[in-house]
Amino acid sequence: EGQKDLRRDALRSEDESDRGIFLPEYHRRIPADGFSIYAENVWDQIVNNKDLDLPTQQELMAQFRCDEISREVLVDFDEAILPFEDRQADGIRSGAPEVLGGLGAAMRTARMKTMKAFETEASRYHKGVFTRKRGELESKVDGRLKVLFQGQLSAAHKSGVREFSDAVSNAVKDGQKRGASYDFAEIVDREKKSALTRYEKEARAVLVEGASWSNYKQELASYQKELSEVSGRLRRDEMRRLATRVERWVRSRLGESIGLEFNALGSARGGSAAPETGDKPTEKAIWDRIWGVFSKTVQEAEKRFTDRARSFDASPEEVDVGIWRLRRKSWGVLRAKIDEEMMEGNLLLKLRENFEDKFRYDDAGVPRIWRPTDDIDGIYTKARESTLTLIPLLSRFQLSSSSEPPPLDEWIGNAPQSVTPADEEDLTPIGGVDEDEGKSLEEEMTILSDAKKQDITVRFKKTADGVYVEAKRSAIGGMTQVPLYFWVLLGLLGWNEIVTVLRNPAYFGFLILFAAGAYVTYTLNLWGPMYQMANAASQQALEEGKKKLREFLEASDAGRQAMAMSSDEGIKLQQLNGYGKAARPTTEEEDDDI
Repeated sequence: EGQKDLRRDALRSEDESDRGIFLPEYHRRIPADGFSIYAENVWDQIVNNKDLDLPTQQELMAQFRCDEISREVLVDFDEAILPFEDRQADGIRSGAPEVLGGLGAAMRTARMKTMKAFETEASRYHKGVFTRKRGELESKVDGRLKVLFQGQLSAAHKSGVREFSDAVSNAVKDGQKRGASYDFAEIVDREKKSALTRYEKEARAVLVEGASWSNYKQELASYQKELSEVSGRLRRDEMRRLATRVERWVRSRLGESIGLEFNALGSARGGSAAPETGDKPTEKAIWDRIWGVFSKTVQEAEKRFTDRARSFDASPEEVDVGIWRLRRKSWGVLRAKIDEEMMEGNLLLKLRENFEDKFRYDDAGVPRIWRPTDDIDGIYTKARESTLTLIPLLSRFQLSSSSEPPPLDEWIGNAPQSVTPADEEDLTPIGGVDEDEGKSLEEEMTILSDAKKQDITVRFKKTADGVYVEAKRSAIGGMTQVPLYFWVLLGLLGWNEIVTVLRNPAYFGFLILFAAGAYVTYTLNLWGPMYQMANAASQQALEEGKKKLREFLEASDAGRQAMAMSSDEGIKLQQLNGYGKAARPTTEEEDDDI
């Protein structure tokens, strides 16, 4: 109750004086800390002779105090949030956004403390002004927190995509290093689930309860969409790497198989390149064998590619594009290998081997030893003409079964509808398949031009002529014939001895024994060892004779005098070699001289 004034109470009734002066209906809802502002505004209104509107003054005072309180509570809010804002801004400027640890807890704590402090201090003022100012403060705080929230989700998005891509790549590399088969689709699904789990964990950590913007469904959908795009890109990259590995395998297999087919040229005659067992390949069917080996190799490669592509969860369209690219790449590998084998030096070497297989070996594969009586010219002509038929045969890729090029355009097929320009940029144009190339299938299958064939023919003939001349020289150089007049002279001069040997049974028996021994020695190939033994025995006998002679001379006075005189004069007999020159003294003789 208010204080009583006796002089004023005398004018009032008894009921009124009991109620006091500071009655509740006089209260203007002005807090004590805001009374000075309220009184100042009221006095300004009186001084300026304006209409005094106390409710308006209350709202102005509440607005002023709420602004002051808002500024005060934002100081503490800045201290808690500014470090996170600075770190986030630095990461954005550097191009490497960082997922900030502890951001969610700091955001929730700062928002709660700020709003609670404002409500505690400002709720005593005008309700309308307090509500409006509280909304403004909440909007300002939530605006800054929303930026941090979105920045955190963006950083988690980028880091999650990067970690997902790295994890899939590392898992694939580990599988390749171990040499074991790995399921690419399983790896992608596992890493995608892990990436989504990490993202949701980071997003839930920065949720602010009660904030309208605290929802990450849209960001999560965008993150899932980008993970799917990255998965597709990784799958396409892995498909490219798979295609490269399969192409490398095709190149290795074709390099070996096609090389063996070209090396087998001429083996139909049983030459050095002929197989040890089985049917011998024919030269005319070389292109049929090459096309068969090529088709079989590519078919096996396609099966490998399809099986591995299924483990990547690749679509049928992607598999079709991969097989189409594989066939085109494989034909390029075959064409490059054929061009390598048909280079001028390699082709001339193969033609020479083919010619020598037919010229130097017979039909059974036995090497020929040329004799003057052999028909060298006929064999040479036949072998040369047979080898010359290979040049037009090898100049064009043509199947002997149909006398037409292989159906390359049908085998490769048309480009799938899902082919992109990126799939075609590294492909080599093929004549007869690509309309824009301007080459027909006949031109694509031409290996040697007419001018090249003519040059190869001339150079091969020169090589063959050299082999022929060498064979002729070996046949002539091997002739060892005794002149006929020698046999006549031997018969005339030795007739008496021949008759004596034939008429005398003892001589004739010794002759038969000597002939039989010579035949056995020749059959067992013992003439060489016998000659070496006889030569060694004669040398040993000569050395022993010299030694005995030296001992005999040293035993007599005359001999010692003769040896002394020979030593003083420095003249002694020298041993001559087979050419009549002084032979090099042996080690024992040198020791004796010393």
